[in-house]
Amino acid sequence: MSYALHWLLNPEYKSMRVLTWNCRRATRQSPVWEYLQEWSPDVALLQEVASLPSHFESEYSIRFERAISKRGTLQRFGSALLVKGCIVDKVTLLSDYDWVNDELMRFAGNLFANEIQLRSGLRLLVICLYSPAWPVDSKRLADIETNSVRLSLNPDVWVADLLWSALKSMDLQDTNEAVRGGDFDLSETFDAWRGGPRGNREYLDRMTNLGLTECLRAFHGVLTPTFRNPRVGEV
Repeated sequence: MSYALHWLLNPEYKSMRVLTWNCRRATRQSPVWEYLQEWSPDVALLQEVASLPSHFESEYSIRFERAISKRGTLQRFGSALLVKGCIVDKVTLLSDYDWVNDELMRFAGNLFANEIQLRSGLRLLVICLYSPAWPVDSKRLADIETNSVRLSLNPDVWVADLLWSALKSMDLQDTNEAVRGGDFDLSETFDAWRGGPRGNREYLDRMTNLGLTECLRAFHGVLTPTFRNPRVGEV
């Protein structure tokens, strides 16, 4: 899933390719890299990457950060930002809430931001997200009022909620061109699962209310699920 501000609506940028993909712990020998090389994106936001082919270093500027586990240790895989151009600078994400900032630091390998410049000269703010399938530890938040950040339909705080809180604290109208993408671990189709809605559509509406555009939906004009259950093959 990816969100953009401004550039999607500008015909000048229609040739820019942005790819987001959970690579399921791909190593440098994985066939996933053959697909990526064929598609040749200008910007790739990749999750669950164990290792990258060495020749990518001559084709892309790369930032790689290891994800954190539920126990707080570093995973054997991480997230990678690949840019045809240069990664200009790291950008610190900050919320209006100190407890969110503490969690942003804890999940620094799952959620990070950079200013980049493509070979065309276009400069972008890119935010990479890998929201795991488990929430922020509720024990750390036991004495904290989280209602202003968490979804009203979900009792937990998720890493994607931390991103929303940081974005809400930014003046997005002064951000110029920006892309936020990755594995949000949500889809409005999940709300149809047993147990009723758990805030997936609510989260998407939150992002829209910040002035962001969901790229795939805007491009196709309809809901376009990208999640496929690896065990049974269902979308």
